[in-house]
Amino acid sequence: MDGAALQGVILAVGATVVEGVAQVFLKRAAIGSRKVLWTALGLAMFAVEALVYTVALRFLAVSVAYPIGALSFVAVTLLSQLWLRERVDRTRWCGIMLIILGAALVATRA
Repeated sequence: MDGAALQGVILAVGATVVEGVAQVFLKRAAIGSRKVLWTALGLAMFAVEALVYTVALRFLAVSVAYPIGALSFVAVTLLSQLWLRERVDRTRWCGIMLIILGAALVATRA
């Protein structure tokens, strides 16, 4: 993998983390107080995610970047467990591991 592709992969993974944060913020808006604040923060994070992902596409083919985007499922699961105390069962962990494996296979061929 060349330097540009590596930079693209790092940006695509970063975009998935930002998307995970946005999803958790929207969940906070749905279940708690300060709904307007959490909704605004969630939408702002989606805007940041779109910008980061767009930059990643400068360095990666969309056929590589999009599967890496599946890591957003991983980010949402980890962040919802950490910040929202949601329970994650064994079956979901198996799915998370398969997503990580698939994204890694795609990323290594970038």
